[in-house]
Amino acid sequence: LYSRCLGTDEFFSNGGSLSKLDDSTDLFACLQASMTVPGATGPPVMIDDCPHFDAFCTEPLPYRSAVEDGATHVMVLCSRPEGWQPKTKPGVYEQGIAPLYFHSNQLPQVSRFFERGGQQYIYAEDLLTLEEGKRAAWETNGEPIAVPPPDILYGLDEEHELIDNTKMKKDRSSWKKAHLLPIKVPSHIPELPTLEQDQQEVLNAVRAGYAAAYDLLVPALGIQDQMQQQLPLSGQAIVDLTK
Repeated sequence: LYSRCLGTDEFFSNGGSLSKLDDSTDLFACLQASMTVPGATGPPVMIDDCPHFDAFCTEPLPYRSAVEDGATHVMVLCSRPEGWQPKTKPGVYEQGIAPLYFHSNQLPQVSRFFERGGQQYIYAEDLLTLEEGKRAAWETNGEPIAVPPPDILYGLDEEHELIDNTKMKKDRSSWKKAHLLPIKVPSHIPELPTLEQDQQEVLNAVRAGYAAAYDLLVPALGIQDQMQQQLPLSGQAIVDLTK
């Protein structure tokens, strides 16, 4: 299992350093780091003397790393429904909570990255890229699209932009290509609140996600229901059978 190291100089260079985790103790540390939301759940988790925290800070939808590592077809499970649009103006979290957290943990560069809206830019770019991938699957005979690298390209200090040669990395002609397939629940499905703890509400959200994946994938796999004259059941119908 590999975990990306965030917060040091490597945070701004070539996708960061990678720490190989070999045993269960390291695995638990990695899981703990993945749940460490800056400003909400305590200080960064130290692994190999490097601070680790939730990857939403730099790669909220980790398809970029998959493509960088050689994947040519990536299915991306999205937690937001169809039509959801991210905020592009830095809010209280980006301008206050996150910068204070990173400053207090001696990570000033990451603090400035949030203040400049770098994380919001990445998320917006992710959603646009995934939509481009979905359109390409239907409109261009399934041609792969250019995928942004996992490197941090926006919201950097000027000296880091020079050192990391971000201008060249922003050139789309240099990006790797892949087929992207985002899976989202329909826009009419209510989004599950971040702090929701009601068991039934969580189960309903899981079922909605299953139905969305079923509707998208089953036709492609050729799975049909012989009881209905070779017409496939809908994902919602399958979910209703499990209640």
